[in-house]
Amino acid sequence: MAILEVRNLRKRYGRLAAVDNVSFGVSKGAMLALLGPNGAGKTTIVSMICGLLAPDSGEVLIEGRHLAGDTGPIKRRIGIVPQDLALYEELTARENLELFGALYGLWGRPLATAIDTNLDLVGLRDRGDSRTALSAAA
Repeated sequence: MAILEVRNLRKRYGRLAAVDNVSFGVSKGAMLALLGPNGAGKTTIVSMICGLLAPDSGEVLIEGRHLAGDTGPIKRRIGIVPQDLALYEELTARENLELFGALYGLWGRPLATAIDTNLDLVGLRDRGDSRTALSAAA
């Protein structure tokens, strides 16, 4: 079974068909990249997969279950890397991770452990309390 299935997605903006009958599946452990020129519908497809935008028709299934909008708990089973940074520059790296972890229902010791593990993974444990804003000298 595919971890992610996109079936016959369609999205129109007035007369413009931004996405027209797109279908694909992604197996567990696989990665998917959407490539194409500007205006090809990539962002619209990703927005529908994330539940941020409702398709006009078609469906998104995660592990065989229908995605129920942006807050559907099944959404936690997929990960998406946006093209733009999604960090709050006024917060430290650790504070950003605390915020996003809390959005996924983590708190307390499990959240602190996950933060330390991931900061170690990317070699930034010593920078966890630094703000994420880039300085002019960077």
